[in-house]
Amino acid sequence: MLEVGKIAGIRVRIHPSLLILLAIFGVLGLLAQALMVFALVLGHEVAHLLAARAFGFKVIGLELFPYGGTAYFDDLFEGRKWEESMMALAGPFFNLMLLFAAQFGRWEGLVSGVWAEDFVRFNLYLAAFNLLPILPLDGGRVVRAVLAESLGFVRVTKSLA
Repeated sequence: MLEVGKIAGIRVRIHPSLLILLAIFGVLGLLAQALMVFALVLGHEVAHLLAARAFGFKVIGLELFPYGGTAYFDDLFEGRKWEESMMALAGPFFNLMLLFAAQFGRWEGLVSGVWAEDFVRFNLYLAAFNLLPILPLDGGRVVRAVLAESLGFVRVTKSLA
């Protein structure tokens, strides 16, 4: 892993294979779009970590991979369904707020063109994908948090994975 710095005191690392993927997108002429997607993924993950910090969890950092990002915490969430749900929803909420802001800008004629369309579409895809009720995605974390009390944390985790 390559440590690239800190955002709001949160250590950010990038897997080397992500750089290879970005180079491939560059050769294909899609580097700008790929960078936009990974910037949105980075923001999505930082939203999770800032929500965790607001609930008093110890935040370690985040890593970006070619398939997305992973936020790391020092604490366990078992038995804290409200906090886990809110932390899980912070990422998709970030993307939906950007989507609505950009779409409003498009409707009002403040932004236009392919980049604005891509920005709206990429945020929609990130939010919708992450809300699928499958672990380790955010939707799966919310379902696990809600069902863990009645069905057991391990049982629910195994059924959603």
